[in-house]
Amino acid sequence: MNKLQKFNHVLFAIIGSGLILAVLAWGIFVTYRIIFDTKESDSPPPLDNETVKQLLEENSFQQTVSFEPGYWGSYYEEGQLDSIKSPYYIIPIEQTSLQDKQTFPTEEDSGPVMAMIARPDRSYARNYKKHLYNNVIIYNSDTQKVSKIFNDRNFISDIDYHFYRKNHFLVITTINNEMLSKSYEQQSENLYIYKLADSKLSKVSLQHFKFRNLKSDSDLPFLLLNGKYDFDRNTKYDEYDPYRLYQLDYETLQVKPFPDAAMTEELQKILDGRKGLE
Repeated sequence: MNKLQKFNHVLFAIIGSGLILAVLAWGIFVTYRIIFDTKESDSPPPLDNETVKQLLEENSFQQTVSFEPGYWGSYYEEGQLDSIKSPYYIIPIEQTSLQDKQTFPTEEDSGPVMAMIARPDRSYARNYKKHLYNNVIIYNSDTQKVSKIFNDRNFISDIDYHFYRKNHFLVITTINNEMLSKSYEQQSENLYIYKLADSKLSKVSLQHFKFRNLKSDSDLPFLLLNGKYDFDRNTKYDEYDPYRLYQLDYETLQVKPFPDAAMTEELQKILDGRKGLE
């Protein structure tokens, strides 16, 4: 094999390797788009209240309810490795934006076909980075009943199932309509506890606090809330705000700081040198 043939073989090998890498990169990119982008593009946030009111004046609507597949609430009991399926099947309700706004059906309408009219300017939660639902329905396999949680419009950002001392419940966070146009760091949230056994929804009262997660450990005499505390009162929940803990009584839903204010102040004094500095 002469030098020219060797050079050609090396050149073809380099080109072949490059093509293989390009195909692999394209495959990874396509897979990523399918997994992560499809849901976002298929389900925009709910329309804001002002847009909905305008549509109501026109006797029309722009979005229709869309059902996720749902999932069984599951939990672990002490000493067991496998999760236990609860009797509650949870189905988050999304929304699908129609290509054209449509008039509401009347009693005379024979089916789902409705008149299409001009498409309006849509006002979505453009700056909100999380997926938003509008409601949740629960199927109870013990009673074979289906129930919805909310009777009014909501912008639901999180739905989490918990099991605590033989009690099944959901932790639900929502955002207010006026917060839709703000950035995620500026979003204040409402926190709800939904007790599945008696279908009871209760709002947890917390000020200057952005909920992050809840610890439901049966060895604790209370539920433990964790989240951002608006330390500087600028209505932003960013890297300049600390995390705080609150204990939540499951029965009364009363909330108080954990640890108490005195202990937090002692810890602060040690940190900033007012105490224990040699």
